[in-house]
Formats: sequence, structure tokens, C-alpha cells
Amino acid sequence: MLKTIGKTLVSATKTIGTIVWMTPGLALQKRRAITIFQSELRAYGLDNETIQELTKTYRQMGEIKHWVSNINNVS
Repeated sequence: MLKTIGKTLVSATKTIGTIVWMTPGLALQKRRAITIFQSELRAYGLDNETIQELTKTYRQMGEIKHWVSNINNVS
């Protein structure tokens, strides 16, 4: 019983550590992706107001909270 609890604690600690380690990198990748997205929209010749609105939508697509709320609304 104690062996199982110990393995569970070790696994949980590793999982939390992995999440903490990956989060800053993912945030940086998201920021880079948004910058590239905006520069491509500018290359198409879109005005700034349209670019800001599309960027807002692009950011929302990447938010997990938005996905979870959509899943809850469907169920």
C-alpha cells in the first residue's frame, strides 16, 4: 500500500514539474505565433482594426478555458 502511494506521489510530482517546466516555453511560442500571424496579415494589406480583431480571435482559439467552456456548453 505504501509503495503504491509513493509511486503515485512521485508520478504526480514529475507531472507537475513537467508542466511547470513547459509553461514558459509554450507562452513564448504563443507570443511568437501571434507576431507571425500579425505580420502575415499586414503582408496581405489588411488594416490595423481588422488585424486586431483577427488577432483577438486567434488568441481565443488557443485558450484552453475557451475550449472547456465550449465542451461544457455542448454536453
